[in-house]
Amino acid sequence: MIIDFRCRPPVGGFIEVHKGPMLLYYQGRIAETPIAASMDQESMDLFWQEFDQAGVDKAVVMARHAPASDTVGEAMIAELVAAHPDRFVGFGSLDFTKSNIALADQVRGAIASQGLKGMSIEFMGGGSAMSFDDERLYPAYEACQALGVPAAFTTGPLVGARMDDVSPSRFDAIARDFPDLNIVLAHACYPYVTESIGLAMRHANVFLSPDCYTFSPGGNQWLDAANSILADQIIFATAYPIYGFQDAVDLINGYPFKPGNRERVFGENARRVLGI
Repeated sequence: MIIDFRCRPPVGGFIEVHKGPMLLYYQGRIAETPIAASMDQESMDLFWQEFDQAGVDKAVVMARHAPASDTVGEAMIAELVAAHPDRFVGFGSLDFTKSNIALADQVRGAIASQGLKGMSIEFMGGGSAMSFDDERLYPAYEACQALGVPAAFTTGPLVGARMDDVSPSRFDAIARDFPDLNIVLAHACYPYVTESIGLAMRHANVFLSPDCYTFSPGGNQWLDAANSILADQIIFATAYPIYGFQDAVDLINGYPFKPGNRERVFGENARRVLGI
């Protein structure tokens, strides 16, 4: 089974995000290929063709609240999941503009009311002045842990006010203080590649999902880790539409994994985190 842990299909707010000037600029900085054809043409029919041709079985779609740049609401995510329950797994997102709704209540609402399976925490675009390890966020993490759902953090060089906002050290205390919370680090704290590997070695509840940055300088180290010390903690994702499904699948298929490790990366680790 192949599970894509970070996918933004060509509908609604995802089109506005990924065909907007900021993401198109970074598309050229991050990827060696143009934006996926199905996003360029805004075609779900082509999306499913690309999805199936690459052999992808499921994809995680996440709400996104970054008010200085873009928003993709939980209602749209719930609609996508309802329309394609065998294909999509939905995540909610913390909205830091809703000061009247406690963060823990936002988590409970997304999981109980919308039927979503995890929460996304994202600061891209200046949605919050806090850092991931700010203890004011702890009630949200406690709620995720209590509900048994994963928390996915968007990291990487484009996130936060300072580079060290995405340092793996930001997640050390979170992983220690919430040992039963599955923590998924989207973009795997790039460019802190070796440090992210060290973080996951320290904490069995930390999962690295390097997605599009697997193609970047140093990204091969994550594949080396997935073939040895972190075989159970590396999760496949495409970051579609930054990279197309086939390009991302081909990268993993082209690495000389030991028996069983490719299957762990492609889907088994994600299934364990998602509880499916």
